[in-house]
Amino acid sequence: DFLVEAFKDVVKARQAEYNYEKKVNILEKQLFGIDVDKQALQIATFSLYLALLEGETAENIREKIRNAYPILPSLINHTLIQGNSLIDDIYHGVTFDCVVANPPWGSVPTEEEGDEEDKRERKVIAEKGKIGSLKKNDEITSFPAYKNVSDYQRSQAFLLKITTWCHQETLCALIANNSIFLNENAEDFRKELLHQYRVIYFYELSHLNKILFRKRVIGKIKINGETENIEIGATEPCAIIILDKKDVCSHIIQYISPKLTQFSETFELIHYTQKDIKTVRQEDLEKEDYWLWRIFANGCWADYQLIKRKYIEKSALEIECTSGFQPSKSQPNEETVIERELITPSDFERFFIKKTLQFFNWNRIFRRNPEVKNPDFFKGKRILVPMRPLKSDALRLRGVRVEGDITHKHNVLSIKIKKNNIFIEDYASYLAILNSSFFGYYLYHISSQWGKGEKKRDALRNGDIEKLPLPEINPSDDRIQTLTTLVEQIETHKKEGKDTQSLEHHIDELVFDLCDLLEFEKEMIREFYQVNVEREGDIVTPDDLQIYVDKFRNVLSFILADPLVLNASYRISSNLGAY
Repeated sequence: DFLVEAFKDVVKARQAEYNYEKKVNILEKQLFGIDVDKQALQIATFSLYLALLEGETAENIREKIRNAYPILPSLINHTLIQGNSLIDDIYHGVTFDCVVANPPWGSVPTEEEGDEEDKRERKVIAEKGKIGSLKKNDEITSFPAYKNVSDYQRSQAFLLKITTWCHQETLCALIANNSIFLNENAEDFRKELLHQYRVIYFYELSHLNKILFRKRVIGKIKINGETENIEIGATEPCAIIILDKKDVCSHIIQYISPKLTQFSETFELIHYTQKDIKTVRQEDLEKEDYWLWRIFANGCWADYQLIKRKYIEKSALEIECTSGFQPSKSQPNEETVIERELITPSDFERFFIKKTLQFFNWNRIFRRNPEVKNPDFFKGKRILVPMRPLKSDALRLRGVRVEGDITHKHNVLSIKIKKNNIFIEDYASYLAILNSSFFGYYLYHISSQWGKGEKKRDALRNGDIEKLPLPEINPSDDRIQTLTTLVEQIETHKKEGKDTQSLEHHIDELVFDLCDLLEFEKEMIREFYQVNVEREGDIVTPDDLQIYVDKFRNVLSFILADPLVLNASYRISSNLGAY
């Protein structure tokens, strides 16, 4: 598709100058492609031939055939090369004016899981640029570009490899999985990327994955006598990055994170407004790597300023967070049963264990058992939260306090808090703080996965929870005593089936004060929940707009000199929305 559309664009831009022979020249001299799949090259060649013949008359084609004119240029093994762009020496010493690509995603499979080609890739990336470590055609070869690739990620390797095909004016446009710009393991990759290239536009498209890039079957094809599905779309959220090799000094990047609107959903377009565009200096994006890549996916500079300020001001409290065990597929030992209570995400809601816990036979083989190294961490008093938030959690943590020998699998996170290197004993007030709207808002913005794509990919990471800026608690503070009382009341009310909304709202306001939030910061968080939870998916009504117009007029009336007045009007369009 890239080559076909590029061919059409070049022809369209110079339509008056291009006859058939010149269009053939474009295919033979200007368009190049690489793919490891021979069939992909054959399909691309056929598509380019169709685009070449488009608009040509039948008589013109017959005339060329009569004159033995080679009307279809030879492309495969000339301009279209079958090979592995990550490890094969293709187009050595050649640079291009434009590079457009959808590089391979995901990590290279392990030795046990992969084929021979995977093993080649894994070995090359693992070498991390060690000079003289690899031999190819009896020549010493190295891949220094891969020294900052993490987790054997192919897309990271490709983004760093393309510099060999670029000159100073080369423009590159690449579609990559968005996780490489959010994953904490990939920080060195991102810094290398920002040193190698000038990023012009960055489109974070996780909110559009559900509609525009979802994985779907569009047909079937027979290969070696077997029918296989033809699929398009992405297996995970994507991002588009536009870059070149010019000077990055004081360069301003346009970071664009479109939201899924009725307009973009209806017309299947990447549609965004000025509000979705964040401008950031490239050096600041590198310096604030952990914060800006993530916060800008859902928030803006105001969110960053609030979140970073609270992180800088955080207390000396330490949070430790670990997921539970993973059992192996083997059956437990039924002769000697060791029973422990097992809690699962469906057993509890915010503040309250709603089900009688089942017993679990602990006498078995484990695929992963963190209790071996740290047995005391999973006993005693602590807070549990599900690893995967649900829509019903309304963008907050779903924490519950437990104690004793209760165990849980890897889909539940266990949280303990240290003060002066000693685990605290009373978790009631901290449970209130973690379940509050402020800490839900905070974690949603800094998370590497939560809110960064489809709901099935939402997950809380240990490292992100451990960075939460819990306030220092003074037991004699009336607000702390009130929080403890509110938690106990909520637990009782939930047990009795009573509504706890007003009690939780009271907790939110107390936590705002404990965290020393300014009034406009409190309003930011309230608006975040109003837009993303309370009014999610709502259609704007005339009453909504009239309220907005009246408030806008009233506020600005204070700065308007007589006899000036402000008037406003609105319209609701079923296609465009409200304006």
